[in-house]
Amino acid sequence: MKQNPSLIILLEQVGKKMHHIRHTRNEKLNSVENSTGISHSIISRIEHGSYLCLSFEMLVRLLDYYNADLREILS
Repeated sequence: MKQNPSLIILLEQVGKKMHHIRHTRNEKLNSVENSTGISHSIISRIEHGSYLCLSFEMLVRLLDYYNADLREILS
């Protein structure tokens, strides 16, 4: 299945913003994993734009963990 270039760019932006939030809060991948149930390797791949299968459920769990809304992540 061919990926939509706009979707790829969007997912990369989401990942970069989550990475920035996590580092600003000085949080480790293992802390996010323990709280969200999403493996640290997947979180790392999301943050670096190499995980293109981000489900809505995973996005919501991460947004809840970071206490962020989608508008904040996309800005």
